[in-house]
Amino acid sequence: DGEELFDDIPVQCKNYQGKVTTSRPLEDLERCIMNSDSPLAYLFILGDLSDDFQREFDKRLEELKNKYEKEIKWKIVGQEQIAKLYLNKIGSPI
Repeated sequence: DGEELFDDIPVQCKNYQGKVTTSRPLEDLERCIMNSDSPLAYLFILGDLSDDFQREFDKRLEELKNKYEKEIKWKIVGQEQIAKLYLNKIGSPI
């Protein structure tokens, strides 16, 4: 997608059913950044992400940027994107 490539990008994978009501994935992303030299972390997550979850995601990311005084990016790969990736993979020759 045009992003700069990094080695050792932290990834969190979460599997929820229905609406995601916990902030645990965000806490895990924070730990990823604290324990890595990478300015980027991915969250692969199954479950329905509400507007509240997205607001909390944005808020925590801004707090982390301010705390470490550097550019940090978190990327969410939601269930629709995961399904598309899966379908593209099984549809292509191995």
